[in-house]
Amino acid sequence: MTPSAQSVTRVRRFRVCGNSAVRLYSVCACLSGKVNDVSKQNVVTKAVTSEARISALKAELQQVTGEVKDSKVKTPRYSGGKLIVEQVGMSLSIDVKWDKVDSAELDAKVHRTHKINRGTPENPEWIEVREKAMYEDNKRVWVDAEGKQYDSSMVHDFTAIDGKETETRPFEMTKQIRVLKEVPRAEIESEFLIEHQYEFFSSNMQGSLWKYGQHLRTAQTAAVCKIVLRKGYKDYNLLLVPIVRPDGQFVMLGFLVRERKKLKHWMPVNAQDSSSSEVDNPNTATASVIEEI
Repeated sequence: MTPSAQSVTRVRRFRVCGNSAVRLYSVCACLSGKVNDVSKQNVVTKAVTSEARISALKAELQQVTGEVKDSKVKTPRYSGGKLIVEQVGMSLSIDVKWDKVDSAELDAKVHRTHKINRGTPENPEWIEVREKAMYEDNKRVWVDAEGKQYDSSMVHDFTAIDGKETETRPFEMTKQIRVLKEVPRAEIESEFLIEHQYEFFSSNMQGSLWKYGQHLRTAQTAAVCKIVLRKGYKDYNLLLVPIVRPDGQFVMLGFLVRERKKLKHWMPVNAQDSSSSEVDNPNTATASVIEEI
């Protein structure tokens, strides 16, 4: 073989080897890319699986938390102790619990808001505002969620009772207390939830207040009135009863109530141990804020 032919052979072999090397590199690169893609896919799959697992754990935690909250609501805990009776020939030690009787349920039914109309009377656009104290000016202003101020003349009051909202205005303070009717005095403490007590008196001790007090005392009744103590959104039923001391002192005591008692912990007794006159009528919810008496 001539030197020139040997050179051509070497070049061809180099080219063949070179092409094979290029092809081998390409195959390796392709395989490496596929491996990388598979790795990336595995990482993504694991990430998705982890996120799904985390979401499932969060949902399970919320469910457990909700069940705990529900269990707390359904099984309230009450204060308790012992009632010791060592009177009238009795010696008793009784395990008792107590639960506060208040007007929280009545207050929860009522939600009041303040709004201004940014639209027109025909097409109102109500937005909620709140009263804010401006200490530097020593005054109070109405502002919306963005902090924009409004004059008090633009503010409208709304009251929602059991979710039904209507525009309202505050009650004026009562100046004249009118007796509407009378109810048996014995019902006051057993039937009505007394929130406040006030003394009513007159500078004329021998005047008509004593005359009406004598009537209520003889009839064993209480006068039923309506009263608003100050301008605002809270009105009361007023029950007036006379209180007379043996030494000749007299005052009219007023009980402020908004509802009948909602007693929840009734205990069964034998029918022969209670007469029909002692059985109370069941309390029913009313649509008004205060119950009619």
